[in-house]
Amino acid sequence: MIYSIKNLNKDYGGKDILRDISFEIKDGEILSILGKNGAGKTTLIKILSNILSKSSGEIYYRGKNLNNIGIDYYNEISVMLEGDRNIYWYLTGMENILYFGRLYNLSDSTIKNRAEDLLKNFELYDFKDNKVSTYSRGMKQKLSLIIALINHPKVLFLDEPTLGLDVLTKNKLIDLLSQLIKTQKLTLILTSHELDIIEKLSDKILILNNGEIEYFDDTSKLMQLYSKNIYEIIYKGDILPLKEHDFNILSIINNENYIHLRVECSDEYEVMNLLSILYNYNYPVNKIVKDEISLEEIMLKIWRE
Repeated sequence: MIYSIKNLNKDYGGKDILRDISFEIKDGEILSILGKNGAGKTTLIKILSNILSKSSGEIYYRGKNLNNIGIDYYNEISVMLEGDRNIYWYLTGMENILYFGRLYNLSDSTIKNRAEDLLKNFELYDFKDNKVSTYSRGMKQKLSLIIALINHPKVLFLDEPTLGLDVLTKNKLIDLLSQLIKTQKLTLILTSHELDIIEKLSDKILILNNGEIEYFDDTSKLMQLYSKNIYEIIYKGDILPLKEHDFNILSIINNENYIHLRVECSDEYEVMNLLSILYNYNYPVNKIVKDEISLEEIMLKIWRE
């Protein structure tokens, strides 16, 4: 385990922000922290990155208590808190990279070599000598991410990395991030309100509700938990053979001798039973698709409940 968090608590002026938080993160995992505004997401990231002190509880990093690691911890992690806060607008892109790289005690030649590849990958190389004040929001986000990666971190914390970006820039940023995670074997811990990103990236999801853990497990398990076994089946034939059995048929549309059927099945065996009936009647199946529920739909359901 790269992180082991035990009974973590944080309060501000007597108000509990995080209550009895316990979970573990494996090396190389992508963990997304979700929750409504004020749920404690950013507070948790700041505590894990040692920007903010905890009120009580223990945090272990690679088996060592975070309190005892000291400054070496900051050489292994990087934090990006909503792009604009991470950079100086009156400096150029390269000046920002050099400034932050020197804080890691990296030589200028090392910084420039690493920056060259990152700037090209993020399509900022031609703008590296321009002042950041002339950058678009997307360019500032990209520069912030380059700075966060300049020290080759083992752990990367991202707080709303795509906030305010257009769809094209957002997707490009996510693609680049996915490539870097694979090539550099990063452990990624992020928050985002853009749930399509979380669905694409995450191995695990932690849902905070009023400072407490509502859910912590694999993303795929959460999707399975809330998904219904509803299938759309298009076939050529008649509906009568199916009506003779106890299938939960939700809708039937007869369109030019093709039956468009929506049916809820209890499990895969019931689906196979239905298909075998169609096969026995020599009804050709044109299409079978299982309904997919999105993470956004799941989160809305959780918050309504």
